[in-house]
Amino acid sequence: MNDIRVGIYVRLSVDDLLEGESMSIENQKLLLTDVCFRQQWKIIDIYSDDGFTGLNFNRPDVQRLIADARSGKINLILVKDLSRFGRSHLECGYYEEVLFPSIGCRFIALNDGIDTASDSNDLLPFYNLYNEQYSIDQSRRVTTAKRARAKAGKYMGAVAPYGYEKSENGLVIDETAAETVRMVFKLRADGMTCGKIAAHMNKLGAVTPWVYHCGKENIPNRRKSCQKWTEGMVSRILKQEMYIGTTVQFKTHSLSYKNHTQIKSKNDERIRCENAHPAIIDRAIWDKVQKMWKPKKERDSNIPKRYAPLFGGLLKCADCGSTMNFKPDVNRRKDGICLEHHAYTCGTYKNGGRLACSSHWILEMNLTELVRNDLESYVQEIKKDESSLRRALIQQYCNDTKFSREQIESDLQKAEFRIRELDNMLGKAYEEMLMGETSRERLTELVQKYSAEKADLQGRTETLRTYLKAYEDKTAEIAGWIGTVQRYMSGAVLDRELIGMLIREIRIGEAQIVDGEKRRVVEIKYRF
Repeated sequence: MNDIRVGIYVRLSVDDLLEGESMSIENQKLLLTDVCFRQQWKIIDIYSDDGFTGLNFNRPDVQRLIADARSGKINLILVKDLSRFGRSHLECGYYEEVLFPSIGCRFIALNDGIDTASDSNDLLPFYNLYNEQYSIDQSRRVTTAKRARAKAGKYMGAVAPYGYEKSENGLVIDETAAETVRMVFKLRADGMTCGKIAAHMNKLGAVTPWVYHCGKENIPNRRKSCQKWTEGMVSRILKQEMYIGTTVQFKTHSLSYKNHTQIKSKNDERIRCENAHPAIIDRAIWDKVQKMWKPKKERDSNIPKRYAPLFGGLLKCADCGSTMNFKPDVNRRKDGICLEHHAYTCGTYKNGGRLACSSHWILEMNLTELVRNDLESYVQEIKKDESSLRRALIQQYCNDTKFSREQIESDLQKAEFRIRELDNMLGKAYEEMLMGETSRERLTELVQKYSAEKADLQGRTETLRTYLKAYEDKTAEIAGWIGTVQRYMSGAVLDRELIGMLIREIRIGEAQIVDGEKRRVVEIKYRF
């Protein structure tokens, strides 16, 4: 009995709050630690997942618990009841009836009377089925209630749409934002394109919907891409049925009660409710604007198929940080030859005009030549001394991150040694209490003190292991990158695939006239 090493597991989800104070994390801990004291079991650790559903095992501390059981660090798992461990009968059954017995780890669910060390666990599968069915019923009740409210025209979103405010009686018009919405619709109805509307709004200095929301709710604005009006913002407003008083909800739904991945709902699954709240836009203007959306024309057979951009997704504007947009050139000379002067331009400029950002326009052929010239310097380094280049790149990474492998390994060894010391000190304090050499109150103080230090050290060791893995990954990444450069040296074509393997990102600066010459800063970030 003295060799029993207990891992206490506690969990609380949002739904469990309905069960009252008896389900709280602290009450679970008190109940289970008291059992361990009375049984004279050694508590190795307390594993706690607060705010996590039991329908899956993607929980940080339950995974740590299972890992410690596999390693032999603990040989008894103690929970208040089976539902605390999980509510998926298949996964719970695997762990409780297959994995834990196979690795010699005992499992006790206190209130359910389950103990895998005994032979009287016939009801275990039924308990697990019941716990899962409880979650299914809860999910159905919540979904049914939400759909009923949506059918009644109640807005279910967490944040009111731009132009509205939430009130006890539903959505009401926010006149300040509503004036902007009306202006956008009027400009579009008068024939202005979405891109020109965005440029016009930026010229007026109108705040974007997101910036307006942040200012109204007094929350920090961390979305740099939402500072200026864009073509996409305007388009989304013009297609929003909320502005004619119609709510369209349940546009997406969870794949299942276990898998919360959101998928698009079919049109007949969505809940549409007309006249649910005051309209900002007249129906006549709405209909006129919707008729202006034209389907894309079929491609002219004389125009070549879309050219795949060499640097698609890799280019960023150095000033605003947005992705550069590809502008294919399909113009032909009189003799029929396609020029293919493909180029890239700033996405913010394209969507919001010159007041949002400048064009940063650059020809693909010029950028390709620049990349070739920059790669040539690394080619010469590899030819000269590959090992030296490899060491230099690794040292550059260490300088940038301000740590070395030797220091990480040293700190990790010290932290692990101290954790073992604390475990021994905890065990000694527990034995002294059993022998009457110290009081339970003193033991509690020591347990709290040592456990707090141990928790800090465990967090530290996890961080150090992360650093060490990052170092090893970077070393492998550098070796792979040099191998890719050698492939280029052997005659491989500098195509889209090879560029993606060599380069992580290219930041394009705006062209400037310096001493009568046109110059720009181009920063290439390689994959090392």
